[in-house]
This record gives sequence, C-alpha cells and structure tokens, in this order.
Amino acid sequence: MKQAPGYEEHGAEGKVLVYRLKKSLYGLKQAVRWWYHKLVEIMIKLGFERCKRDQAVFFRRCEETNMLIIVLVHVDDCTIVGKSQL
Repeated sequence: MKQAPGYEEHGAEGKVLVYRLKKSLYGLKQAVRWWYHKLVEIMIKLGFERCKRDQAVFFRRCEETNMLIIVLVHVDDCTIVGKSQL
C-alpha cells in the first residue's frame, strides 16, 4: 500500500505506516448494520412501525382506508404486501 499523492512523508521511507478508516464503506462488516439503521430511520419517517417479534418486518395501517401495508426485508430484498378493497 502506498500513501496517496500529496500525503507522502519524507524520511518515512521503509517504515510501516498505519491508516485509520473513519467511516464504514460497502463491503465492510459494519456496512450492513449502518444500512439497516438508515432503513429503519426512513421507514419510521414514512409512518411504519417495526414488528416487536421480527425486526425485519415493518407495518403501517392507513386509518382513512383501514388498509394494512406490510414490508418484509431480507438482506437487500423487500417484499411489500397490502390488501385493499378499492
């Protein structure tokens, strides 16, 4: 691994350098966790609630039409289920 252009330390040739990663990126172990937290944040803003028994299930009942919408999340796939008599 080499230092990025413009960040070379003169006199550090032959020394072991350590770089610190400051945010999670796609492909890292923690990336899935951050993706899920963002999903929960968005679903709550849209009026959905998280199921207490299964954290991958979100639901919302529309009071005007009494329609129930269920969103099931698995890894990077979502299934959306709803029943309407309209």
